[in-house]
Amino acid sequence: MKYISLMKKIILIIIFMLFLNGMSFSQVYYNISLKEGLLYTGNDLIFINDIVSDLAYIFPFSDNHSIIGFYQIKYSGPGIGNSAETKFSERSQDHYFMLKYLMKLNKDLKIKPSVSFLKEFFKFAKNENWGEGLYDLNRYDAGVDIVYSGLLKTPVTLTYKYQFYQYPNYNDLLTLYLTSFQDNKEIENYNNHLISLSMNSIQVLKSLLISFGYDLNLSFYDNKKILSEEGYTGNKYQKSDNHIITFLPQYQTGSAVIQLGFQYELNNSTQNYIDASSTTNISVINNYYSYNSFNIRPGVSFNLAKKRYLSIMLAYINKKYASRPPQDKNSIFIVDSLMNTSSISAGISYYSKIGKNFSWSPSYTFILSDSNQKYQQSTVYNYNAHLLSLGLNYEY
Repeated sequence: MKYISLMKKIILIIIFMLFLNGMSFSQVYYNISLKEGLLYTGNDLIFINDIVSDLAYIFPFSDNHSIIGFYQIKYSGPGIGNSAETKFSERSQDHYFMLKYLMKLNKDLKIKPSVSFLKEFFKFAKNENWGEGLYDLNRYDAGVDIVYSGLLKTPVTLTYKYQFYQYPNYNDLLTLYLTSFQDNKEIENYNNHLISLSMNSIQVLKSLLISFGYDLNLSFYDNKKILSEEGYTGNKYQKSDNHIITFLPQYQTGSAVIQLGFQYELNNSTQNYIDASSTTNISVINNYYSYNSFNIRPGVSFNLAKKRYLSIMLAYINKKYASRPPQDKNSIFIVDSLMNTSSISAGISYYSKIGKNFSWSPSYTFILSDSNQKYQQSTVYNYNAHLLSLGLNYEY
């Protein structure tokens, strides 16, 4: 199947925007954002390019009922510095469609049911074809948001969303080979239930605001049983529960806003992993993807002038696995310890409005990552990096 190129799609979106120019533009929103980044890790110099275009339209039926249609196209991949056809460089192309119905029952209660669809193409090199990637994804969503404003005079949002993840090209060839297990069915599709509770900023003191959020993700496979030495066998299917708690106090003094963000994440998974470092001694590591993570993000933002902001941020992230042992440089598992990673980052960013619809935002971030995982063939865990980016945005 042939897919229209990204630039052609963006041109079609712009033509459609011009068509909408004859309609009520107070109900149209669109955005085009271009970001070029430079990542330096000491050994590699990588250019990163992000293109995002949003288009939304509101169909109002009355003061209390309306429908929002939304479409987003996004490209992420190598930037202007990467031109070699065969260069090993990841890139993705996302298409997201959403339809949401807004219903206001009274001054304190709103209900927002929605359906959405995400189609993501992912490939590892420029000379691969779109639509044939191993990790291409289709995601189908259906859910509802309930927003209540009568508590503490701040909106509280309860969200439920059912999600179905489908990987049309995925095959776990390594596991099938090692276990001599043959099955023509797709083994990576799964169902997810997302439950979220969030509260907008509560004004505790005159200049002190606090916001809170809790997300629960319950993922279930209905076609992939728990892995053992014999393959995907047994009576139980894989499942996981993921909990994320966020807490964000912020204090405003003069033209400065000081933030101190906290986040804790707990992931429990029954998904196991085959250790094939030795072909004569294949073993299974249970609960390979279970972990807990904590991060803290202090920062301060300054309102320099009208529509001009300067932000300074720090971040510390620590992630510990419950059962996964680290690997040495030769990929051998170190069975008497558990894998953990940590990173420290610091950055500065600037945002400035240019005229009515344009803005630009340069930024710089330094990242230092450390881990007892020394095997880094597919993922790099130990590095220091400098990330410099420049974004240009048009918004109506």
